[in-house]
Amino acid sequence: MSIQLAFSTAICPDFSPKQVIELAKATGISQVELITTSSEYPTLACDPLKGNPHELHEQFEAEQIKVACISLNVCMHHVDSDQIQKAASRVEHALRVARTLGCAYVRIQGNNVKPHESRRKVISRMMDNVLPLAQMAAEHGVTLLFENNGSFAKAKDWWTLINMTEHPMIGVSWNQTNAFAVGENPGISIPLLHSRIHIARINDLMEGSGNDFVAIGEGVVPVREVIHRLMGIGFDRILTIAYDRAWLGTDVDIAEFLTQTRETLSSWMQESATLIEEAQVKINKIATRNAPKPRQRASC
Repeated sequence: MSIQLAFSTAICPDFSPKQVIELAKATGISQVELITTSSEYPTLACDPLKGNPHELHEQFEAEQIKVACISLNVCMHHVDSDQIQKAASRVEHALRVARTLGCAYVRIQGNNVKPHESRRKVISRMMDNVLPLAQMAAEHGVTLLFENNGSFAKAKDWWTLINMTEHPMIGVSWNQTNAFAVGENPGISIPLLHSRIHIARINDLMEGSGNDFVAIGEGVVPVREVIHRLMGIGFDRILTIAYDRAWLGTDVDIAEFLTQTRETLSSWMQESATLIEEAQVKINKIATRNAPKPRQRASC
């Protein structure tokens, strides 16, 4: 299998389910990540946690558009038990909806370390808070993914957490832009996390900027290298085009923007596939040349 493309509905928060489906069909991107209501998105026209999930599933299935992931603005680093209970209830709801939608992933957030706390202490607390949810995720056949952000933008922290949990239904939704912002490049992140990455989320930034987002390939985030590195480890999961509508000018046509992004990414994937194939041919030639020669029997 090859890498599967999806787009986040953050790029079209005012689109109804029907409009999201039409956008997916128009752009040739057959999977979507559905974001949910939060302080950042107080009103959404296609919130999977509102309304009837069975009806939503029927709408998407009828048009052969797949829900790749449900995205929650929920963190599991809290100390306060009430905050954790609220977060856990929201995750539990999302897991049930994901099962109904035939969706394999629910995404939650990493977050911040308070000044008086150690990183390992916070990681340990997140692990304790998320393990009961991982058990529930397993019952629903859904994988729970952490996204790297805030104080936990680098790969090492997530490698540590996932190794500590040792649970098959916990993985990473890797955002290379967040890692790049704190000085980590794909050559470090992707080989280290490897199969722990279930979704890679991509966008691009203008040089010298922390929040001026531009089209893929027009900024400084090494998205092309991300593609090469992912294909180099045999990644065949989901690559999500993760842009917020607020980042794009009002004059940007969303369908055209997503179509151009898909074409750019597809071109880079083909480029990587060609390089991998050429490298494999060279390896096979070297292996053949260095293979032991069969012994010849002496004639009587």
